[in-house]
Amino acid sequence: MNILKYLQFINENKSYDDFFIIYKSDRFVYHITSKTAAEKILKSGFKIGYELNISEKRKAIYFSDKSVNCGLYARNKEGEIYENDDIGEVEINLKNLKLLNMSYRNVNSEFENHKKYKDFVVRGEIDKIPFDIDGTISFLEDGRIYEVCLKKEIANKLI
Repeated sequence: MNILKYLQFINENKSYDDFFIIYKSDRFVYHITSKTAAEKILKSGFKIGYELNISEKRKAIYFSDKSVNCGLYARNKEGEIYENDDIGEVEINLKNLKLLNMSYRNVNSEFENHKKYKDFVVRGEIDKIPFDIDGTISFLEDGRIYEVCLKKEIANKLI
């Protein structure tokens, strides 16, 4: 997507100042992993690190724009980042999901949701956030999606 189309998309879909984000049109993000793991996910669904007893043992599934964080969560059991031909991806569409905006700033310009709920997001404990949401979303200053954190059940419905 070129920058002009990207900016048009942003203007048509969202204000990043909103407390909740709900995309009314298609908005794709990616879970980056190994090719083998991506194939397994597409066939059998996501499993969380907590179930698999790997990595940080988180209880959610994480996504981002392709140009952001491609190696942040894409690590093997030894904690090494996947590289080159071993990189796989699982694409999902955020359309109509209700996401708590972790980049939301209140009237005092404080990151209100991040301050209150970041620990739950880091651990993947979305169910402990006191809102009826599908997950959370964080943005970079340029509008790209830094991170989407989804409940496993929601992520599996979107494959």
